[in-house]
Amino acid sequence: MLCSIIFITDLEPRNYILRQSIEDWQWINVQLSIATYLAGVFRTIPRITVIQPTTDSDQLQSSLWIPSLGFIKYCYWSFFVLLIVICQGSSILSGYFRMRSDKHLSDIFVTVRLLTYSFGCISMFLGYGIYGRTLIKLTKRSFELIEEAQRNNERFKWQMRKMQMFNQTAFFSFLFWSVATFVIAIWHDLVWSTLALSKLQIIMACPVNVGSYIIAMIVITLSDMRSQNETPEEISMTTLSNQFMQSQSTP
Repeated sequence: MLCSIIFITDLEPRNYILRQSIEDWQWINVQLSIATYLAGVFRTIPRITVIQPTTDSDQLQSSLWIPSLGFIKYCYWSFFVLLIVICQGSSILSGYFRMRSDKHLSDIFVTVRLLTYSFGCISMFLGYGIYGRTLIKLTKRSFELIEEAQRNNERFKWQMRKMQMFNQTAFFSFLFWSVATFVIAIWHDLVWSTLALSKLQIIMACPVNVGSYIIAMIVITLSDMRSQNETPEEISMTTLSNQFMQSQSTP
């Protein structure tokens, strides 16, 4: 919000360090929030992998590397520190050299900054594509141990669709931004000097990206409204989960 206000009102038009640093914090906050979510996914998956493979195909599908808790913490904090240091450092240096009219060094640090964002988006894309989808599949399989009548109720189906909708929206969003930021990092002079390309970047960055999440939220809201109209005999996803965990703890 602060970044949008600054650019719309054109505050501090020559203070490139301030403008780029504030713009960076929007990206950093998003990527760190998603990294925190994925860290939770890594910790959740081993706790629900309770179904043993019964066929060769199941064995192949279940062969997924799950990092240890210590490795998750190490990668998370390394990602946290490197993202802030590299992005903010590149923004400050790029703005400084731009204010000094040194285009060559300014372009170098702009490229480093955008490539760092591209790496972060690729990491989020792979995280949602592999482990996010795995979490959804394992959630479905875990509920196969519950009675058929309970497992097939509409409320459970809507809850799973919400998970899939959120995962797919984030998956394609980070796929787009991993490619877009890489392209802009290599050809940012061409993109920013061409009016049509710069307008296309703005349109894709704001209306299209935000609109995809708004559509996802509308679908999720409609699914919630529909699930609330189900009969009281149907068991919610939370209740099913509690029953399942109790059945596993019973000797």
